[in-house]
Amino acid sequence: MLQKAIQINPNYVNTHFNLGIVFKELEEYQKAIYCYEKAIQLNPSCTDAYLNLGVVFEDLKEHQKAISYYKKAIEIQPNYVKAYYNLGIIFNELEEHKKAISCYEKAIEIQPNFAEAHTNLGLLLLLLSNFQKGLDEYEWRKKVPTRRDYKLNDIESLEWQGEDLTNKTILILSEQAVGDTIQFARYLYMLQDKYLATIIFRTSKKLIHLFSKSKFKVISNDETLPKHDFHKYLLSLPQIFYQKTKNFSRQINYIPKDTKIVSKWRNKLNSIKGLKVGINWQGSATYAGDRLRSIPLNYFERLFTIEKINFINLQKGFGTEQIKNFKYKDKLYDFSSEVDNGKNAFEDTIGILQNIDLVVTSDTALPHLSATLGVKTWLLLPYSPDWRWFLELKNSPWYEHVKLYRQEEFNKWDSIFDIVKKDLVNLINE
Repeated sequence: MLQKAIQINPNYVNTHFNLGIVFKELEEYQKAIYCYEKAIQLNPSCTDAYLNLGVVFEDLKEHQKAISYYKKAIEIQPNYVKAYYNLGIIFNELEEHKKAISCYEKAIEIQPNFAEAHTNLGLLLLLLSNFQKGLDEYEWRKKVPTRRDYKLNDIESLEWQGEDLTNKTILILSEQAVGDTIQFARYLYMLQDKYLATIIFRTSKKLIHLFSKSKFKVISNDETLPKHDFHKYLLSLPQIFYQKTKNFSRQINYIPKDTKIVSKWRNKLNSIKGLKVGINWQGSATYAGDRLRSIPLNYFERLFTIEKINFINLQKGFGTEQIKNFKYKDKLYDFSSEVDNGKNAFEDTIGILQNIDLVVTSDTALPHLSATLGVKTWLLLPYSPDWRWFLELKNSPWYEHVKLYRQEEFNKWDSIFDIVKKDLVNLINE
């Protein structure tokens, strides 16, 4: 329809622009670029076309081109808030943190209630260990218009702000991804230790089994909310406790051991002699930052040349299709068709983790699971990592047995795997 419209009127700017949007959504990037450039040719002041060109080049990881288009949009329209916001994102990815902060702050100056800019500024400040202001800004995530998980109409209680909870009932709501729930659930136990209160935790039905030995009540997101005095989102608990202690919570291994499942996987893995290393490479494709954190499986090839190491696939679902073309697929123990097919998330993965020596993984939910279980975990991080891994640290303050490997250049994984290979060889020879 749009292409036909162009044939009728080839000089109509909006038609070229809208066709660019369609091609971008289809990931036909060169066609999208052509359409946006045509729109600009017809109207050199079309700031939205410059912005969208920046987005396309950012998706293509051509950051300098993206930056130039965002800056051009601002040159034409000095208060173009979206361009400042997108510049903030790209400067953050490139670890140009001062520039990123400046861009987010400019976006907020133009539009004070720009929740996404506040949220990203908070995450960046947390990455830079400015915890108090970062945690405050991060609270804006609950006001982001597209975040449906913060628009619960059935909650009428007050949001807890740190008041005494003695003889009160507080509802804690899980949020965001599975890894966030696994990591920050430790604050439920801090809450339990500090107050003589009734704690109700609302989370995904598939995760309830992780808390089967806990004293607090756990309900699924599908259940009607019980009567309670206060509510709080799980990832807001660190802010409350940090205000009081100026520290984050220690690691707590709260995940129960299912002896039947652990025994099942011990029997399966017993025949594999030598060091057992689990690998995981792909996160959720629906996560906006997945293009930076997930690692193509072929990067792991150089590890498979090490003798006396057995690699076990910990990938489930999306990402396993890469095994088909993996050079060493015959050396990768793949149980994915047998794993986690029941009603509970990770139940078999937990059994496997408790029978292997090491996990080497990208930044997905898996390292939170393995680290919480106390399994030695080597985490491979992108150039600008999620805030919880901070900057430059080689070990994690959240987990006792996690070692951090960081990209030295944007989107370059080779040097990380060279170091991991060397460390694996040293581990065998210890």
